Amino acid sequence: MLGNSKDPVNPTPNSPHPLSPGELGEMLGNTVSKRGHAWGTEYTVDNPDTDYSAGEAYLIDGGNDNLHVRGLHVSPEDRGKGVATAILTKILEDSKGRTVNIEAEASEDSPMTTEQIADFYKRMGLKVKEAKKKDSPSKAYKVSGDKVQGVGLRKTFHDILQHHKVQGLGVNDPETGDVQLHIQGDHNTRKRVLKALKKAMRERTGNRIQIAKAKEFSKWHDVEMTDKDIEDLQDIHHEVFLRSSKYDPTNPLHGVKPTLSEAKKIFMERFRLKDTDGRLTGSVPTMAKKQLTGETMPYKWMNFIKAQEAKKILRRPE
Repeated sequence: MLGNSKDPVNPTPNSPHPLSPGELGEMLGNTVSKRGHAWGTEYTVDNPDTDYSAGEAYLIDGGNDNLHVRGLHVSPEDRGKGVATAILTKILEDSKGRTVNIEAEASEDSPMTTEQIADFYKRMGLKVKEAKKKDSPSKAYKVSGDKVQGVGLRKTFHDILQHHKVQGLGVNDPETGDVQLHIQGDHNTRKRVLKALKKAMRERTGNRIQIAKAKEFSKWHDVEMTDKDIEDLQDIHHEVFLRSSKYDPTNPLHGVKPTLSEAKKIFMERFRLKDTDGRLTGSVPTMAKKQLTGETMPYKWMNFIKAQEAKKILRRPE
């Protein structure tokens, strides 16, 4: 959407731009042209080296103070050259003191965050409106590589999320053995988290991990687990383990089932839940919700038994 926040000229919100559009265009090499339409005015800056414009925006006049800037865009190769500054300066001069509204939202390929874009608009002197929220700002990714479920990838991912104060969750995919990474936030936030994860895993294992967008839609759900929910789920997992090839009857530790407090700690760490008055609460993506309700198993090696059959293992008296 925009290049960067280091434009050559940054006016304060309550003062006019110190340079006229002509002087600004001369300084930056950007000449802003206008074209009137029935619905408003189109502003463009041409790129002399290509057949495409370096940037454009549209000013919609709804009467009174109802002026809106729509579709502000700067081509990737022209970002950081003051194109957006030149266009918005010309729009503000033409508005003759009327309030100019604009929505701030970072596009997928923008090098700036939504907050940085909003700050830039405010310094230009525009009235910033919050963009309409989309149904899900979250994206899911799948991670593959040598034994990604067994090298602490999920915990490392959660540590990175905590460090960057980002909502997200790493979930084992019981069908493929891969790990799914669910991250809430804009494009730059997700990119920053994934970059940190790749670096951390390379330093830890010496191997590279492969990250690709998952086909699944990352929808989140609020969950709440009582002590009985936790005990039931832990019983299912323990009984499945006892029937699996991983169980070694000669190992005394294999027959020991975690206590309720230990099980709580396991689920809090695995699903990033918190203890709220004795109940575990939080928000998790669909795949994690199915694992917490016992609809699916959390690991591929547990898939020798169907989830519905595993539930029948329980014979807990009420």
